[in-house]
Amino acid sequence: MKHRPPRQAARDWTAVWLGAAAAVLLALAAAFLSQAHAREMQALRAQAAQARAQLIAQAIGQCLANATAAGIPLEQLVGVPEFLDRWHASHPEIAHIAVHGLDGRQLWTGHGPPLPATPEVSAGSAAVIAADVAQARVRLQVHSGSRQGSAQRLGQLAPAVLLVSALAYVGALFACAQGPWLRNHGLRTMARWALRGDYRRLLVLPQRQPFDLRVQDVAQSMRNIHERAMRLRLLIGSLRRTEPQQLRRDYLDQVLQQTEGRDRFADPEPDIVRLVAVQSQSLWMALLLCLGAVGPLAYALRAYSSGGLLQAALPGACLGALVLAAGAGWQLAARLRFATLSVLLMSLVALALPPMAMLLATGLHPAWIAAWNGLFAGAALAACTRAQTHPDTHPGFVHAAPGISGAALLAWWAGLLWLAPALGYYAHAALRPPWAMLALLLPLGCGVLLATRWDVAHSPWRVRMAAPIAAVAGATSAWRCTALGMAAGLASGGLLLDLSTSGSLRSVALQEQCALGMGLAWAWAFRGPAGTAAPLSMASRWSVGALAAAAMLVAAQWPALAGMAWLAPLLLGLVLGLLLGEGLVHAAQLPQPAASQQLLLGSAFGAALSAAAAWLGLHGMAPVLALLPALLAAPLPAVRRKGTHVA
Repeated sequence: MKHRPPRQAARDWTAVWLGAAAAVLLALAAAFLSQAHAREMQALRAQAAQARAQLIAQAIGQCLANATAAGIPLEQLVGVPEFLDRWHASHPEIAHIAVHGLDGRQLWTGHGPPLPATPEVSAGSAAVIAADVAQARVRLQVHSGSRQGSAQRLGQLAPAVLLVSALAYVGALFACAQGPWLRNHGLRTMARWALRGDYRRLLVLPQRQPFDLRVQDVAQSMRNIHERAMRLRLLIGSLRRTEPQQLRRDYLDQVLQQTEGRDRFADPEPDIVRLVAVQSQSLWMALLLCLGAVGPLAYALRAYSSGGLLQAALPGACLGALVLAAGAGWQLAARLRFATLSVLLMSLVALALPPMAMLLATGLHPAWIAAWNGLFAGAALAACTRAQTHPDTHPGFVHAAPGISGAALLAWWAGLLWLAPALGYYAHAALRPPWAMLALLLPLGCGVLLATRWDVAHSPWRVRMAAPIAAVAGATSAWRCTALGMAAGLASGGLLLDLSTSGSLRSVALQEQCALGMGLAWAWAFRGPAGTAAPLSMASRWSVGALAAAAMLVAAQWPALAGMAWLAPLLLGLVLGLLLGEGLVHAAQLPQPAASQQLLLGSAFGAALSAAAAWLGLHGMAPVLALLPALLAAPLPAVRRKGTHVA
């Protein structure tokens, strides 16, 4: 592994520090706002409970007063305890009811002993007045609501904080990779060429920035040196042809040799090499596409209700339809003669139609959204992959960051497994329909804006979609990709079902999905120097898989262990994320068309299995079943094509 200077290593971790700082600030702000909101809501809840307790006490006192007005003494009333129990049954928030005499003696009491005075308990009292004379007093205690602790509130906020932090980190990585990192890399590359005296190539940035022209200035200086050397060659060549004496001709050759020295110059013109950040661009665009395709589907599944077993099997079936449509869209787009930018813009506009239809209160079935979004998202993913692999085979381009192999594939599966369903869940649970639709349209709007900015001369996004047939992965790699996709489909289908049926922000599936995302991030963050993850041994894989499965089975068989019930989903999600992340990192090294098709096919089969399990009432076992194909999908060998990563 080549050692990197400390400054370059620190510069490469800029996005990481930015994302970590944003996560910490966001977590602190969320904790402060949550605490302030909890205090305010507790005060309002206590006032409402106080008023409700007073009204119930007055109603009970009025009923007792009506009974005594009929001529029955208060102490001789029969059935008062049962009467108080009926009030307690009709109002479950009542904690204690008692009727006391004027001397303080307790006459009757309802269900439950009196509670101590706490902020969660509100009390009310009313006098029993008959013939304008107070005869007794009704005392009542009401629960003002469960007061959540700080740890529980932070546990609910953690998935949202992780979601926003992950999006902020990837956005910072994309902004740095196509901005300052791109220009700094170009400047360092040209400085190395100049130090070696190599003036045969000139580096060009397709997307120039007017505030930073260092690369253009250095390229112009190198071009001036090259032109001056060419003029000197022409002048000495002309003098040599007209000089009759051999001694003077030898002297002119010596002058030319001393002038050029060890520098190397191109004979006609220096070659133009275009430095592009198309890998980071494909990563960000594929993530936006996945958010725009799967986010509305998750929102529609939460809003749609049919009841019965069909409701349980619908998320897995829709996910399978989306993945199959994505595979069909990929195959169709790969055979078109359009430019990748045209396919990308058409897909982005088409993906915006379902949120617009839901914004206009048009009832769309989730199956139609899945088929429509999957078709165009697959075509756009093919366009991203085609643009990403174009500099690998074209001699006039060079990558700015050659370490992100298969960036579009990694971003797509990260969005499908974690970010996109969570976005649709929070859009439905925390926002009103107009604002939720705008939140779902935001990724597509950003994608359209970026795609129009990438439409520059000699851009990799202008390349034609139809290309020579790429190398096909071997049989072993093919079935391993299929098993990996099946594991992803099983896990994603089960989690999507839990998210679509959960009614509060305390969803266990949301926490499990966040743990899965953390596992993916952990596996992708610690990649090797060649972009491959450090493979785990087979014994380690089966050990952690058995541990996660045992934790889930123990939590399911012994519900009494409620204090540790949160640990099993987190452990299962973390193990699944590690296994899937390791497999996806190795799959990104394979030829992308073949690997992506096998992954999509396996994911469709896994989503169908999750739908069948939900139809049979075993939807909670889908993430556990995903462990087996994830364990079988051992690390894939890194296959590199000739000419890849010419940087």
